[in-house]
Amino acid sequence: MSKCESIKRWREQGFTEEEIQKKIQLRWSRGLDISIEKYGSDEGLRRYTARVTKQRENNPICKEYYETRGYTEDESFILRQNLQFERCVTNLKPSKMSMKIITPIYQELERLLQEPCMHGGNKEYWLRLSRQESEITNRVMFFYDFTFRKNKIIIEFHGEYYHEDVDYDSTLSMKEPPLYSRDLFKKWRIEQEGFTVFVIRTWHLKSDIRKMLEELNKRGVDICVTTYS
Repeated sequence: MSKCESIKRWREQGFTEEEIQKKIQLRWSRGLDISIEKYGSDEGLRRYTARVTKQRENNPICKEYYETRGYTEDESFILRQNLQFERCVTNLKPSKMSMKIITPIYQELERLLQEPCMHGGNKEYWLRLSRQESEITNRVMFFYDFTFRKNKIIIEFHGEYYHEDVDYDSTLSMKEPPLYSRDLFKKWRIEQEGFTVFVIRTWHLKSDIRKMLEELNKRGVDICVTTYS
């Protein structure tokens, strides 16, 4: 069963969002649990740690790969940043659901704002992170789903499988990075560049879209709320 299906089932069973997040974290830690169950506490932990370390030392997207090969931290960071960019522009594709739902909206916004929307692969807007930010997020750059660069507007589309159910409004007036959540940090970071970010969640689809359109109306963007929500 996929993560998305599990979340849906747990919600139907009445679990709170906090309980669901704990269940997800428990699933992610299952690899260690299996190792401990098979080999005992000390040996299981040692084998699991060794396996994870070996994987990271042989993965060129991880800093451990470069540490074992004698690169400096600065060299490692730049190489990982360049590699992630190359991989992303080659493999990044918007989900079919996001394109189905957001395409009519961004096409109308292109007409109203007189600006093409940046999205998909090498056209997707991206932001390089500093080494300190990379240490916090375990990412070297962020890519944003639908971006109007001149108008400083970004639309992020979040499905249940990859994203948390958090309060994205909580970052709008923050002066310091929030308690770590990659989605929150990603939104907070681009807001520091003057962008307004609208997050559309599949589990709050209609309300998030309506909220975005109403806010755009307040800013003088005359997009029809009824038509697109």
